[in-house]
Amino acid sequence: MVGGNEQQQNRLEVSAPAGVSDELKLTDVIDVKLLQQLQDTFAESYGVASLIFDETGNPITKPSQFSTFCQLIRATTDGMRRCEISDARIARQVAKGSPAVAPCENFEEILDGAVPIFIGDRHVATWGIGQRVVHELSEERVRRFAERIGADPDQLVAAARELQPGSKEQFQRAVAFLERVTATLALLGAQNRELRTLREQLETRVEERTRELQETTERLQHAYADIQARQESVLNITEDLRAEIETRMQTAVELRDSERRLSDIINFLPDATFAIDLDGRVIAWNRAIEAMTGVTSEGLRGKVDYEYAVPIYGTRRPALVDLVLRRADEIEETYALFRREGESVIAEADTVIKGRRVHLWGKAGPIYDHSGQKIGAIESIRDITEQKQVEAERERYLKELEQRAAEMERFAYTISHELRTPLITVRGYTDLLLRDLERGEREQVVADLRFIENAVTSMAQLLQDTLELSRTGRVMNLPEDVPFNALVRAALVQLTEQLKWGRFEVAVAEDFPSVHVDRQRIVEVLVNLIENSIKFMGDQPQPKIEIGYRTEDNEPVFFVKDNGIGLDKSQHEKIFQLFYKVDKKSKGSGAGLAIVKRIIEVHGGRMWLESEVGKGCTVCFTLPTVGT
Repeated sequence: MVGGNEQQQNRLEVSAPAGVSDELKLTDVIDVKLLQQLQDTFAESYGVASLIFDETGNPITKPSQFSTFCQLIRATTDGMRRCEISDARIARQVAKGSPAVAPCENFEEILDGAVPIFIGDRHVATWGIGQRVVHELSEERVRRFAERIGADPDQLVAAARELQPGSKEQFQRAVAFLERVTATLALLGAQNRELRTLREQLETRVEERTRELQETTERLQHAYADIQARQESVLNITEDLRAEIETRMQTAVELRDSERRLSDIINFLPDATFAIDLDGRVIAWNRAIEAMTGVTSEGLRGKVDYEYAVPIYGTRRPALVDLVLRRADEIEETYALFRREGESVIAEADTVIKGRRVHLWGKAGPIYDHSGQKIGAIESIRDITEQKQVEAERERYLKELEQRAAEMERFAYTISHELRTPLITVRGYTDLLLRDLERGEREQVVADLRFIENAVTSMAQLLQDTLELSRTGRVMNLPEDVPFNALVRAALVQLTEQLKWGRFEVAVAEDFPSVHVDRQRIVEVLVNLIENSIKFMGDQPQPKIEIGYRTEDNEPVFFVKDNGIGLDKSQHEKIFQLFYKVDKKSKGSGAGLAIVKRIIEVHGGRMWLESEVGKGCTVCFTLPTVGT
């Protein structure tokens, strides 16, 4: 059982309504029938005898579950004397303002208990319970006791068998629960009294205003000349009265609503919710937050020193609910999107709960008692992880859509521009062909056809490269984990003859990381980059190509480096444009690097150029590595 001091701390203090005299009784604020029903239900639920009596010892209710065993003992003079000693001992402890639990004077195997009922600081009643057997009663001992007090042994033994058995812990829990019930009774009683006072004040005010209206009406009858002004006054008074009545009625409705919500508002909130008092002590921890954190209400109620923050943030620290009671800029800065709305605070935070990273939305506000005094704060928390993920995915798709739209616009412009040249060539030489045919110039006709053929071939290559670029990102093989050096070897095998013919020195790094990619596409990337290094080597007497990687910001950066002619900085971005050619006379359509960059971007990587004129080129790119 909870000790006396702790019980005094946990007792719900209820201020008596203004104007209530010191002679206030429990029955003045709570109906006796309601008390009797509550007592009968409690006694039946816990299997104990129960009785509520006032501060002078007079019963307020009728006994519930009173056992035949105790009736037989109290029917004897000696038994009644011993019961009165036991009752007096319980009463002395209750008179100090604390619940009491003690063994019966007649049998220590039987426990009795009592809980005081307060309204304000006044002890107005006591709720007693008892006749709970916590240890087995010996039949022999019952018989001896019956003989000692002058009771019938057989009747007392038979009555003892009917007693409800249980444990001391169960009885103590019953007393603890009863303490909470009596505290709630006190609170409801005070609120009922205050509501009754408000109603009486309202009725008095209505009567006063009604009398004023009657007097005004009588005066209007005797002053017809001033009737218009008087009527306006009556209308004004009536409107004021109506507004005041509506206000008072609304207040009464709100009081009834708060009374109804008092017992279930916390536990039945769908969001994870908890509350603390002004001392930072947990006073509520609902089922939703139990499910979210895995920590039960029993494990946290009454805890202090930011214990409630541990299941949410993994450490003892002020939470959003604390920022309602006091400002702390350093704590506000730990939250995302923190803002205040009146007395409430709203914010978001990332944390790890039960081993899972989550994004939480929270709102906290103050708690007031019936007198308008702030008594604590409450915080509701909602897991919006999936919502944030959807928003991030939506933003990513929108950004990608914008990039694709811009890319498509540039793509369409480039295609129309690049296809115009071979089409003009075909058209021009078609006219020449017709003229040469008319003249019968066979050699010139053949030359014309070759020009047309070259233009058509160029156009076909442009269309092929365009198709290849459009397929990149849509037609991909399933990615797989593959060592990067295996991809390098595959690319070098395809270029063996070109490298051998040009006497290139090829340096390949060791210990490449493994990557998660479309093997075929990345080999195409490496082949294209190495071919570009071969193509733009210039007159370098000792041509060299280096394939390696470096680490930047904890990310591997792969590169293909050569000691060729190099490129001016103004061309670093242009070379990745579709159909752009550094050397207009070189072979190919100029789509190669555009396709290569697109393949890298489809893999989620980046590609850029590092180069100076005469100092070679280094093409850098990133790829998803295994384990990242």
